[in-house]
Amino acid sequence: MHWMIVSARHNYDQGGIGTYVQQMFRLSRSQNMRHTLVTRAQDSLTQHPDIVQLRTIDQNPDFAVRIAGLRRINRIRPYRYGLWSLAVAQFILDYEEIPDVIEFVDTQAEGFVSLASDAIREKYPNTLFLVHAHTPMFVGEQFDQNLSDFGQSIYHEWECQAMRNADGILTPSSIMKQFIGSDQCAICPPPLDLSLLESKHTPTQEDTICCVGTVQLRKGVDVWARSLNGVFERNSKARAILIGPDTMTSPSGESMVQYVRSLIKPQYESRFQWMGHLEHNELMQIVSQAALVVVPSRFESFSYSAAESVLRGIPTIMTDKVGLTEYLEDALIIPADDESAFAEAQLRVLANRNFEIKRTCNLQQQLVEQFEPTRIMQTRLNCLDLFRAGKKHYEPDLSDSIIMMQDYLKSIEAEELNMIC
Repeated sequence: MHWMIVSARHNYDQGGIGTYVQQMFRLSRSQNMRHTLVTRAQDSLTQHPDIVQLRTIDQNPDFAVRIAGLRRINRIRPYRYGLWSLAVAQFILDYEEIPDVIEFVDTQAEGFVSLASDAIREKYPNTLFLVHAHTPMFVGEQFDQNLSDFGQSIYHEWECQAMRNADGILTPSSIMKQFIGSDQCAICPPPLDLSLLESKHTPTQEDTICCVGTVQLRKGVDVWARSLNGVFERNSKARAILIGPDTMTSPSGESMVQYVRSLIKPQYESRFQWMGHLEHNELMQIVSQAALVVVPSRFESFSYSAAESVLRGIPTIMTDKVGLTEYLEDALIIPADDESAFAEAQLRVLANRNFEIKRTCNLQQQLVEQFEPTRIMQTRLNCLDLFRAGKKHYEPDLSDSIIMMQDYLKSIEAEELNMIC
């Protein structure tokens, strides 16, 4: 079977979507299935016969001078996402092979033009066109209080149209599925890197708490920060490390990291550290030395960071809005937005480290069983059978989405030029 995956993100350092793509590519090699990856060109990307790199004009150095103007007309994101979605569609239209499956991972509205194209669907009548709904922007951005208009309503609608035109939608949890609203949506667990498993983890003597992920309101980092005041007050040895890129998603539309810092009482500031973005190997080294990992998200369709910390044997606290919890029994789960419960849970883990290590060992075995590669692949194949059975005659939302997107990008360029003049 030939399974094409389309994703602008493709490595561990690009969050859950990048991790998913990496693991799917690894899974294909172990299961004798051919995967072709269509992704955004990157100098550091390993050359491989089944990796196609597409480059768009916004990757050129001279594009930088246009960014400010596109932001002023609130079209920077639709323009860049449109460029990418169009490049993907044109590649698929010219592709010489006929894959059995073409799967669009939900970043940057990349499936929109292809899935709504008469020409593409006519060329691939027997191909299943899927969307993997990891965390579509129209879902994730509901949980951020971004005061700036970057054209969200436009690319959110593109994502929704892509899903309406897909033959099937894969999603990692029921937490995500509730936002999809399609009878052609199936929960499909993503592959994990089981080589991270550390079955004989030695508890650290340090009382270090780690939180990993993009620093934004959706991740619940503000709730965690407030909970730390109670932790620091009652545990004089505790310290906290926040790892991940900053965003301008604070309530005032400014730095989320600075907002998080402001929530920690001045007397405890020295015990809180933000480390920014780290390469995956360095990240795992720090996580492996932590006493505790927290995932305080208000919404998290799965959480690779939680799965990886459990595999490393680190006690992990998650909220009831984290999709990974659906695969685990007896995990440490607290209500989202409950800072008091979060503080108590962290203090309890730090005070009962050996007990929590044993609990984590049990969770490890659950992950190893449920995310065994052959089982993951069989689940995906079962989903294909389900989608084929329910596949309807294709009736696109648009008569020619390729021309539509070309015209739309030209209209933005004309508006950009008028502003300069």
